[in-house]
Amino acid sequence: MLIGMAGISEVKVADYADLRDLAEHLGAAGHTAQAYASLEPGRGEYPNFGLTEDAA
Repeated sequence: MLIGMAGISEVKVADYADLRDLAEHLGAAGHTAQAYASLEPGRGEYPNFGLTEDAA
């Protein structure tokens, strides 16, 4: 979505794979966007986000 916004509005970005650079250039050009994300654990496991508890 952000790459498309940059292309349509002709915002020049050095590296389109760099999300931070892309967002900063779009913001400097006055564009805004909202993004949403969700984390889904693989194999239907409980989402612990890599946190573990020491049982010792």
